[in-house]
Amino acid sequence: MHKLTGKIRAATKLYYETLFCQFHSHINTNLKHDSSELIKTLATDYSPTNCPICESPQSAKPYIVWKHLEWVKCPSCSGGALSPYTSEVEVKKEDTESTYLNYEKSLDLFMPVAGEKANWLVKNLEDGMEIVELGAGLGLVASIVREAKPAVGYHIIEPNKVFASFLRKRGLSVIEGSAAEVLPVLVEELSQKGKRILFFMDNVLEHIAYPAKLIKELMDISPPGSKILLEVPNEKLLKARYKLQDFIRGNKKPPTFPGHINLFTKKSLTMLCRHMGLSYKIWFNPLRSAAEVKYLTQERELNPLIYAALAIMRLTYIDYLLGVPYHLRAEIIFDEKNENSL
Repeated sequence: MHKLTGKIRAATKLYYETLFCQFHSHINTNLKHDSSELIKTLATDYSPTNCPICESPQSAKPYIVWKHLEWVKCPSCSGGALSPYTSEVEVKKEDTESTYLNYEKSLDLFMPVAGEKANWLVKNLEDGMEIVELGAGLGLVASIVREAKPAVGYHIIEPNKVFASFLRKRGLSVIEGSAAEVLPVLVEELSQKGKRILFFMDNVLEHIAYPAKLIKELMDISPPGSKILLEVPNEKLLKARYKLQDFIRGNKKPPTFPGHINLFTKKSLTMLCRHMGLSYKIWFNPLRSAAEVKYLTQERELNPLIYAALAIMRLTYIDYLLGVPYHLRAEIIFDEKNENSL
């Protein structure tokens, strides 16, 4: 017990020391990269001329290198992107598919979180709306909503073949293909029926190339009164946080999931919406329960340091103070005015 208490104290001390450094905009000098040569080449390997999130023309800066994966940072919005920049379906499959293939074994760990998200979706569903979900993953939210609202059209677009297979096993109808190819046709069909659309993107936008372009296309083709609900990981201060997360977990993992080709922060998501003149609301969705951590990690047993970290955040709201709650959520409404925050 004494040893465990000592570890918890050490974790708490490291947590606050790291956060103190972050708060003063200094990255801990121990967070060094494996290769200085890779750092030097990041900016030249980064292909988009403008930031894919906020569309700023400022040159991206080197940010994180982890083995063969590299991310750069936008100095304008503080968001980031994988370099070279490519959609997740083109990222090395061994970086993503091994994780996805294990998801089916962990359905029970996903269910509590899926239930909360389904409630969020249903609360925003209005008369005359049909749902279009981009990247439904295991389809748990879709299954819950369809059972609760069987009369509401629920359309799933899933470009990932692994997940498309999962969805069909669950008896869900899937439209395969990239959003750019299939969305215009689907939206036109729904518009002709006089339907507004409730788009749902649950931890999807970080996987899609050029998210600002996608949101703009949805704005251009959607009937007025349509809406987007989305959740993305909050990657603020990621360069420091991932070392702390490794320590708390007790094992090393990539700084973020390798399929995250976009790194979102509240500032970058706000700039994306504001740049387009959208009506929007953005808020934090923090981690507070063991069930949420198990959903993220697919681990059935959590070590004591994770419980200690959750307790610290519940008691102090330190994650809010530093702007680092684990997820961001947004509600975007496509109306005729589309004039900034709600």
